[in-house]
Amino acid sequence: MSARFETTKACACGEAESSMTKLWIWCEGCKSWYHSSCVLMEDAEVEDINKKNEDWYCEFVKCQERFAEVMATKRKSMVGGSAPALNDDNDEQEDDDLNMSDDEEGGTRIGDIYIPPPVKPYCSTESIGPRLIITKISNCNFKSYAGEVVLGPFSNCFHAIIGPNGSGKSNVIDSMLFVFGYRANKIRCKKLSVLIHKSSAHENISSCSVAVHFAQIVDHPDGTYDFVKDSAFVISRTAFRDNSSFYTIDKRRVHFKEVAKMLKHHNVDLDHNRFLILQGEVESIAMMKPKGATENECGLLEYLEDIVGTTRYKHPLQKINSRVEVLTEESTDKHNRCKMAQREMDDLNAPKDQAIEYINMENERTRTQNLFFQKMVFDKNAQLKDLQEKQSEVNTELKNHDEKYAEVNRVRLEKEKLIKEEMEQYEKLLKSKEEHEQIVTNTMRKADSINQTMESVNKQRKQYKAQIKKEEEKLVELKKVC
Repeated sequence: MSARFETTKACACGEAESSMTKLWIWCEGCKSWYHSSCVLMEDAEVEDINKKNEDWYCEFVKCQERFAEVMATKRKSMVGGSAPALNDDNDEQEDDDLNMSDDEEGGTRIGDIYIPPPVKPYCSTESIGPRLIITKISNCNFKSYAGEVVLGPFSNCFHAIIGPNGSGKSNVIDSMLFVFGYRANKIRCKKLSVLIHKSSAHENISSCSVAVHFAQIVDHPDGTYDFVKDSAFVISRTAFRDNSSFYTIDKRRVHFKEVAKMLKHHNVDLDHNRFLILQGEVESIAMMKPKGATENECGLLEYLEDIVGTTRYKHPLQKINSRVEVLTEESTDKHNRCKMAQREMDDLNAPKDQAIEYINMENERTRTQNLFFQKMVFDKNAQLKDLQEKQSEVNTELKNHDEKYAEVNRVRLEKEKLIKEEMEQYEKLLKSKEEHEQIVTNTMRKADSINQTMESVNKQRKQYKAQIKKEEEKLVELKKVC
């Protein structure tokens, strides 16, 4: 189911109807809503799931088993259509070999049915080799612990924490549950922000953190022990006011799945919780119903099956029973069909004999038609031979005609080439004539212009002569006066 903004859902951290800035994501396994920050997912990852419209499953074991079943079904649908056919002699044996496989966790897969691996007997009294212990717990502003408070070092065998009511004994277990990824309601609070220490001396603390220090030791017969070299590691979790949190392993930020995987490697199973007895858990077990009334209700039978490890067969058996019912119905249906087919086959014996007689007659008719068609083909081949001879004569005449046509065509091309050359020469002469006529026209225009200019100059010259004559006469008169 796609992730989306939502204000009417409650996150597992205990916060309901959060701000619109909170991004929610839906788990298809446990059918619950989570804040993206509470499951250590970036907003980009949630938006990518929303964009691809993919289903998402949280880190709880049942959800992961459901996720494995969904992926197995998808793989089978992808591979099933292209699987090669098997021999009839060993179909059943080869089907079992192909459909059965083991996963990396030790479970078994038969087709699309997944059987989880059995739970290891972590509480065995025969401890051989190194074992994991908690050396100390560092609390920083967690619940009643103001500042950094270190609990430890702890004993390698037994350690008791005593004190009056309200002194914070239960907070030690709560701090371990916090690091081990338990929900807020399991730590006796509604949401993670309530775990942050608040007192009159410390009012504005923004976060709290718990770090559990682990190490492996090797026990000796005399009661002493030695630490395994380079086996120490620290798992911590930090929570903030906005109810978000993150995990680290040796100061390296990781997802909760990696924390659970690392602890499981050291025989600390967070899924089945065989290492931690919570307050009031023994009493609640004693008060359980013999059997749960609904599928999701846990009774004493379901609790014991979970401890023994037979719960892992519940879903596979349900699927097998459903498949057996389907196959039984199919087998009955096919058996009835076989009986009906046998009766129909017996009723069709007489029509079968008639059909065989009809087919024999049809075969005889076909053989007769075949002889007729063969005779026809022989006659047509003879006619074809005569026509081919006539065609050869016609082809010879056509060849002679083509040769004469080629000669005539050659003469025509030569004449056309000669005409084309003469036309080109004529066009050149015509173009030269036009150019000369244009030159003559331009020359005549220039001559007219020159004549007009000469007439104007002569007219001015005559005027100048008359004026000069007048001026000379005036000069003569002036000389006489002088």
